Amino acid sequence: MDENRYFVNKTAPVALSEAPIIVNDTMYVPVDFFDGILGLRAVGTASGFFGISG
Repeated sequence: MDENRYFVNKTAPVALSEAPIIVNDTMYVPVDFFDGILGLRAVGTASGFFGISG
């Protein structure tokens, strides 16, 4: 939280576009967190929503 560095498999930290934030008890992470850290694919739709796929 409040830091823009993430560790994957105990390697060097990976920097992403933004640090996570908490708003009203919900944590928000940048979209590139899903690809860069979790190895998932985030896809935006024309209506402004995002889907996550493995």
